[in-house]
This record gives sequence, C-alpha cells and structure tokens, in this order.
Amino acid sequence: MLQDRFFHQKTDVLYQIKKPISASTIPTAKEQSEAIGGKFTRIAYGLPDYAVANFSPCLTEHDGKKHIVWRTQPEPFVFRWDNKYFYNNERPTEVFLGELKSDSEIINAHSIRPGRHRMSYEDPRLFVASDGGLYCQWISSTYASQYARDGEKKRFFDDPKVWASPIEDGYATRAVHPPQGGNRVKGQQEKNWCYFTHNGVTKLLYSTIPLIIIEEEGQTRQIPSRHLRAVTGQNATFNSTAPIPFGNEHLVFYHWKHLTHMPDGRQYLQYHTSAYILDEQMTKIKYMVKKPLWSGSLEDQVVWWTTSQGQKLSTQPACVLPFGGILEEGELVMPMGVNDAWMGVFRCKLENLLAHMETA
Repeated sequence: MLQDRFFHQKTDVLYQIKKPISASTIPTAKEQSEAIGGKFTRIAYGLPDYAVANFSPCLTEHDGKKHIVWRTQPEPFVFRWDNKYFYNNERPTEVFLGELKSDSEIINAHSIRPGRHRMSYEDPRLFVASDGGLYCQWISSTYASQYARDGEKKRFFDDPKVWASPIEDGYATRAVHPPQGGNRVKGQQEKNWCYFTHNGVTKLLYSTIPLIIIEEEGQTRQIPSRHLRAVTGQNATFNSTAPIPFGNEHLVFYHWKHLTHMPDGRQYLQYHTSAYILDEQMTKIKYMVKKPLWSGSLEDQVVWWTTSQGQKLSTQPACVLPFGGILEEGELVMPMGVNDAWMGVFRCKLENLLAHMETA
C-alpha cells in the first residue's frame, strides 16, 4: 500500500549513488567552481527541517537585504505498481523565501504561499520591478500530482505555467499569470523566464536560442544567439539568470541538458551551465564562454527514487544551476542548486570569471 511508504522517506527512497573513483569522472561542483577561480560553500543552516531536498536558488538585493528564494521538496516521490509517480502524502514542492545571513546560512525562511495546494511550485526567481517593489516568479503545474491522471480531462496546469506576485511582508499575496507567450494558453507550457528591470523598465528574458527579450509595453526584441550552438550543440537550451549588470554590460548565465550514461550504461539527465555578456542596450552578445562553466557530476551524488522494495527506478538530474545572483564589491555572489538535492553559494571575483570570456 502507498501508505506503507512513509517510513522509507529518508532511507530506501533516497538511495544515493556511491562516489565513483575514476580519472574520467566530472569533478564536483566545488572543484569546478575553484577551477573558475571562485569558491563554493554549501548552505547548511536555516533550511526547513522536514524537507528531503532544497534547490533552484535565486538571490536578489532589495532594501538593503539579501533575499534568497528556492524550491524545497517536503516529500520524496512515490512510485506505483505501473511506475507512475507523485509526491508522497500529497505534499508537492514549495517555494521558500529567506535572507542570506552568510554563505552557509539562511535566516527567516518560510513558504511564500503556505496554504495547502495540489500543484508543484518550482523554479522561483526574484526580481525588482519598475515600481521598486520586490517580486517573485515561479512555476506551477500538476507535475507529479496524483490528481493528474490519464483519462481525466486535461487541466490548465497539466503543463507548466508562470506565476508572478509582489512579495509583501514576505509572502506572495497577489499571484497572477503574466500574459506573455503561451502562458494563458491551455496545452502550452512556459517555464524558464527571467524578469528584470533595465533603464527603469521591467523586461522579460523570454528565451535563449533564439534570444528574445520582451519589454513592459509588449515590444519584442530578438537578438542573434545561434552562435551559442557552438557550445550547446542541438540540445534543449534555457535561461538560468536574468542579466546581471556590471559597468556598461550585462552578465547572463544559461543552461542546456541531454541524456547521457553512467559507467554501468544506465541513462541519466545531465545539465551544463555557461555564460555570455550582452552590450549596454542589449542588442548583441559581445562575449561568451565557449565551454561549460559547470556540468552536473555524479561525484556530487545523484538521488535515486525507488519502489518500496528498493528497486531503483529514476534519478534526479545531475546539474549545477544558478537562477539569479548579485555583484558585491566586484565579486559575483550567486547561489546554485546541485543535482536537485542541495544548494550552495558561489563567490568569485568578477575579473576571474571574465577571464574565461572570448569574443562572440
């Protein structure tokens, strides 16, 4: 019975791969960060004590505070006899908000929408809008919900949709569905958006290849970005962070994914993250890193979800993903999620990161 799965929550359900020892393996997120010229510190304090995973973090400064938002998973996945899965005890993922006290600690952490819900809340990003207020965007869908089953009428949230809300007293109080793209179209999905404010106007980094920016008035600008294919190949490619301004230019991180294989031949989903620089008016990509800055690694351990009998069925992806960072006295401060399981803060002198850039 599914009810018998609860006692497995933090043992058999979270079956971790043992750390492989091989010269051919991809280094850990910490080691990759040090190769860039930075430091990666795991966030260990201030997280919800009931969660099995915390990831997809985004950091933004507002009113003198470093606000951090992330995705927390209260329960593991449950697999049925037919290999369909959903969240245990009907508890899907949540979006948490707190303040970054240090690179290893978050304070005042709480859910931005604490009411009981059936949808999965994912991939949050904070931004400061043109009105000067702090806002949060996140994704909702019935992904991994036992309420979304074959034979039922297709619901609006069967596909990911973007929400956005001002953050008032720490909570998302007036969540709406922005009208861009297919966000209000049933059967279409929208996900990796990045809102930001440039020259006093709230804009939306809508996609990476093609690179599309939508302005508040609805104007759409497409910027040549096919040369990023030299790095990503033909793999699905997505936004990671909104443009981070420095000097007269803007630093942007993006990611791509593909299926690859473990040493024993089993498949897993691997993500890679890299970066480029836009000019002052965001009309062209001036510089780019012509290789991944981070790649998901089995050295950081990938979580396996299992049946109640301990049979391994599915892994979380291997990834090192940022969703938003800030500049602090010439240093990039950017939290990153690792393997959809845990997260840390990457610090790097901007000049060290820029040393990896080449003319696009």
